[in-house]
Amino acid sequence: LNRIQNIQRIAEEVDGAIVAPGEVFSLNAYVGQRTIDDGYASAGAIIGDEVYCCDHPANIGGGVSQFTTTLYNAVFWSGLEDVEHTPHTLYFPRYPMGREATLGWPTPDLKFRNNTDSSLLIDTESTDTSVTVRFYGDNGGIEVEGSLSDQRFFTEPPDKYKGDETIPPGEEEVDDQGQPGFTVTVYRTITYPDGSTTEEFWDWRYDPFPKIILVHPCELPEDSDDYEEFGDVPCPIQVPDVLGLPVAEATTILNNAGVFIATGEPFLVSDEALVGTVRTQDPAPDEWIDLEETVTVRVGQLDPNATTTTTTTTQP
Repeated sequence: LNRIQNIQRIAEEVDGAIVAPGEVFSLNAYVGQRTIDDGYASAGAIIGDEVYCCDHPANIGGGVSQFTTTLYNAVFWSGLEDVEHTPHTLYFPRYPMGREATLGWPTPDLKFRNNTDSSLLIDTESTDTSVTVRFYGDNGGIEVEGSLSDQRFFTEPPDKYKGDETIPPGEEEVDDQGQPGFTVTVYRTITYPDGSTTEEFWDWRYDPFPKIILVHPCELPEDSDDYEEFGDVPCPIQVPDVLGLPVAEATTILNNAGVFIATGEPFLVSDEALVGTVRTQDPAPDEWIDLEETVTVRVGQLDPNATTTTTTTTQP
């Protein structure tokens, strides 16, 4: 909803703008910085090589690139002079590949020149599912054609580790396979009434989406973005299985693992062979706990009410 609010707000601000012949229109200069007070909200935005939402200063006005891209396409297909535009660093299928533009403050910006002999009126319209930009003016009867090259110069997505305390140490889980980076070229051909043409092209390189790998925070590499958040945390350990062992042996094993042992209520047994051995433990074997936590064991103690039945047989 915040993204829709931002798109509709910037469309509302640009609606009715007039660009004189020869004038350069700057979207940032015309609209100004997007702020809460001006009717914008925090929404998803690209920061580095990831999309973040939402509590970040750069996210105020997130989503306005949808309008910026629409405005840029109006410039492209009208044959107006492209002064400045910047596609996204990452490719999103909702935008025309290579023929799109992002917006930030104070950069990147979208600028174009009205290189016609007539004033230009920008008319906008937006709904919850669409945004439209119309130009009213006189482009002198030119015709515009566009095309896109094949993708080339692919690069594999890099590994990016993120901390997740539910992932046991020594294991990892791929949360997102990522997406390769690549280069494309956008072409524009303008044909004038006298039959002459001009050809333009713009190369753009999209960065790869990283492959997101979840690991326990104790195994984050120091260059991970999450390392500062979690810090140098010790890894938890898996509780050793000491069931059936004598108390002294169980104590040694647990202490060597980095945890303490405590004795709970006795566990009554009827078999003398089980006396003095660990019958239950909490946490259970193989559960994960932090270092220096305590494992409580219950040790076998002979049940005073136990009876022994002796069977005697005789040989004929």
